[in-house]
Amino acid sequence: MGTTEPDLPKPHIVILGKSAVAQTLARLGKAIGYEIFVTAPGIAKENFSSADAIGEDFDLTRFGVTPQTFVVVSTQGELDEVGLEAAARTDAAYVAFVASKTKAQRMSEELLDKGVSAGRVAAVKAPAGLQIGAVSPEEIAVSILAEIVQVGRSRAGSPKAPEAAESKDPVCGTMVEVASARYKTERKDRTYYFCSSGCKQRFDFDPAKYKRSAK
Repeated sequence: MGTTEPDLPKPHIVILGKSAVAQTLARLGKAIGYEIFVTAPGIAKENFSSADAIGEDFDLTRFGVTPQTFVVVSTQGELDEVGLEAAARTDAAYVAFVASKTKAQRMSEELLDKGVSAGRVAAVKAPAGLQIGAVSPEEIAVSILAEIVQVGRSRAGSPKAPEAAESKDPVCGTMVEVASARYKTERKDRTYYFCSSGCKQRFDFDPAKYKRSAK
């Protein structure tokens, strides 16, 4: 019997706005496998026929925004501050704003005045997209999608190297078999393995003393 691939959820892009950039981004994003959610007051649904879901306001709760969601604000002159505030208040790690640097700076100041945290404001990517000299709506959409792909790949990271079969006890220097080790301590920098409870207790009492010998 063959193996079954896990049914993983598709990454999704939430687009706020109905601009030409928004329309192109929705179409291209769908073409390469993203789920596309678009929302904006007065949206013409026929312009987003490829979208998986369409909303008519800036309430993003219906789209299940998570830190893994890509949010793009492409309002471009239509309720910019409302859309950007809604995006900045989500948990999305990637929030991009299609705007000039000058406008983005002004919007950032307005967000701070409205009580959005400085950390969330600073996390907004503006101007949106990779800096490739994009000018037309199509080029801007391509630059944004390229940036989303880049960010998504960097999140996935490289595969972890297999753990070593043995590790040196930082207290006594004995080589300990990792797979069968009974005593270990997990720290932010790494996991330490010990040959006995005594060595583990000595390490836990004063880890700084023994970390140097473990390097």
